[in-house]
Amino acid sequence: MATIKSKYNSNSLLSNPTWNETIYKIKQYQPKKRKYKIPLIVMALTGIRLGEFVNVKKKDVVYFDKQNKVVDRGDVLPDLANVYYLTVSVMTLKQRGKKKLRNPTVLVTDFVRPLLIFLHEYLKDIGSEDLLWPNNYRHCRWCVYRFDKDFYPHLLRHILATRDGLSNMNLFALKKKFGWTNLDSASCYVDLNAKDLLLEEERISCEGGDGVVKEVGVKNGLGVANNFGGVGVSVKKKRVVFKF
Repeated sequence: MATIKSKYNSNSLLSNPTWNETIYKIKQYQPKKRKYKIPLIVMALTGIRLGEFVNVKKKDVVYFDKQNKVVDRGDVLPDLANVYYLTVSVMTLKQRGKKKLRNPTVLVTDFVRPLLIFLHEYLKDIGSEDLLWPNNYRHCRWCVYRFDKDFYPHLLRHILATRDGLSNMNLFALKKKFGWTNLDSASCYVDLNAKDLLLEEERISCEGGDGVVKEVGVKNGLGVANNFGGVGVSVKKKRVVFKF
């Protein structure tokens, strides 16, 4: 498989785009064919892996109301006004010795509602046993690349896990949601929280444009990037410099 060339990576999670920025960008995205938006929506909202996404069927998307009761599933789709959250059932790929079913949850909030409506309309046109994505892995990667040449499918998983870690989701909840085999994978996202709070506390201003260096104050010589859309970062003793 060809090496992915991207300015974003898993070794500098806080330099990646934030989840809010990513969702907003997906909402604005208008591909030539509406199905090209489906991988972005599902993987950004659930954090499932590419290999899991390509095996998701329409019947795996289950809708619930506020009483945690199934609203409907299968060929008949419910009115989103009656839906409080939905789950996407997937088989975890990396459980050694056996496959394990998990159900990432997506709350129906005003912020993500436009994307869920888009997905909802797409599901109306396919059967309950049909795959959400009948194409191959490579085509899915291509759709993500067309959205943003620096994006790749697993980056959407990193972005959601980073948001959940910064939202104080505990290790066990993270492990269960993302289907990791151990707590080590979850811990790297939880450890981000203190660093991010440090930057938010000390940041005073950020201005500039193309070719402009942005400087952000930091405490104790520690600098972390979070909300700057993935620009390059170099850490110095007393400040963090964001370079374009």
